[in-house]
Amino acid sequence: MTTLWTSVAIVTAVVVSSLLWALYRRRSGEPAERLNYDIAVYKDQLSELDRDLARGLISETEAQSARGEVERRILAIADSAESSKAAASAPRGANAIAAVIVTMAVPALSFALYAHLGSPEYPNTPYAARDIAAEQARQQRLKEAGEMAGLIEKLAQRMEENPNNLQGWLLLGRTYLTMEREEDAVAALRRAADLAPEDPAVATELAEALVITNDNRVGAEARTILNGVLSRDARSPRARYYLALADAQAGKLKDALQGWTDLLAVSPHDAPWRATVGESIRRAAQDIKVDPATLKPSLAAKLLGPGKPSKPNTATTSAPPSSPGPSREDMKAASQMSAGDRTEMIKGMVQRLADRLEEKPNDLAGWKRLAQAYRVLGETKKAKEAEARIRALQ
Repeated sequence: MTTLWTSVAIVTAVVVSSLLWALYRRRSGEPAERLNYDIAVYKDQLSELDRDLARGLISETEAQSARGEVERRILAIADSAESSKAAASAPRGANAIAAVIVTMAVPALSFALYAHLGSPEYPNTPYAARDIAAEQARQQRLKEAGEMAGLIEKLAQRMEENPNNLQGWLLLGRTYLTMEREEDAVAALRRAADLAPEDPAVATELAEALVITNDNRVGAEARTILNGVLSRDARSPRARYYLALADAQAGKLKDALQGWTDLLAVSPHDAPWRATVGESIRRAAQDIKVDPATLKPSLAAKLLGPGKPSKPNTATTSAPPSSPGPSREDMKAASQMSAGDRTEMIKGMVQRLADRLEEKPNDLAGWKRLAQAYRVLGETKKAKEAEARIRALQ
C-alpha cells in the first residue's frame, strides 16, 4: 500500500510541475518573439517599397501612402508590445491564481476519482495468490491449438499427395469443423463426396457442413443433397431432421412438425437424438398452439417403422445436432498417420468436444460421443464421468 501512495504522489508532482512550467514559459517568451517577427516583416515591406519606387513601378505619392500605412502598423504593434511587457512586469495575479488552481485541483480530482473507482482499503494481492492456474490453462490451450493446427496442415498435405483417400478427406473435414474452419471443411467434404457420390452418409456430412457454414440455415444446395440422401436411405436421421428444420425456417411449421414426428417414428427407441427432436417438436408446437400429443406419424413413416437399435458414433446414426467429435471412422483414417501425430490429433478433437459440451451441457448425444471417445482412448475415469452426465440427462 505504501508503494502505491508513493507512486501516486510522484506522478502527481510530475504532472503539476509540467503544467506550471508550460504556463510560465508561455507567459515569458511568446510576446517578445512575436514582436520581433512582425517588425522584421514590416521592415522588409519598407525595403520593397523603396525598390519599387527606384524601378519606377510606383509613384512617389503611392510610395509615401504605402510607407505611412506600414509605419502605422509598426507603431501599433510597438504599443501592443509595451502593453504586454507592462502586464508581464506587473504582479502575476492571473497566472498566480491559475498556478494555485492547478496545484490544488489536479491532486484533488485525481484522489476523488480513485476513491470512487478504486479500492484503497484493499491490500496488494500477493503474486502467489493470483489465479496462476487459469493463466497456465489458457497458455496450455493456446499451445495445444498451435500443435493441432500443425497436425491439420500435415494431414491436408498428405491428402493432396493421396487425393483418393475417402476416409482421409472425411477426417480432414470433421477436423476443420472442430476448429471452426467451416469453408475448409466444406471443401474437404466435397472431395469426399466426389469419391463416394452414392454414399448417403458422406453426402449427409457435406450437407451438414453446408448448414453450419450458412449460420445453421438449410440452404437450397443442402436441401437438394438431403433429399437425395433420403431417397437412398429413408431412415436417415440427419436428413429427416434438417429437412424438417428447413421447413421450420421457411415458416412451414406444420410441415416441420410432421417431419420431426415421422423422424421419431422411424428412429430406434434408444436413439440418442430423440430428446433433441422432441424439444424441437415442443417449441414448434407451442408457436402454432398445437398439442404435441395430437401429432401422428404419416402412413409412410408407420410402414417404414423404427430401425435397428442405434449404434452411437457412426456417420449414419449420429444425432443431427450433436457436437462434432471423433467417430470410429475418424480414428480409422487417423491410423494412416504416425503414432504420435495420430494420438495428438485424436486427443485434440476429443478435448474440443469436451470444451463444447461444457458450453452446451444438455447435449445428450454429445456426451455419448465423448464417453465413447474416452473409452477408445483408454481414459476410463473420464469415460465414467461422461457416462454419469449421460445418466443425469436421461
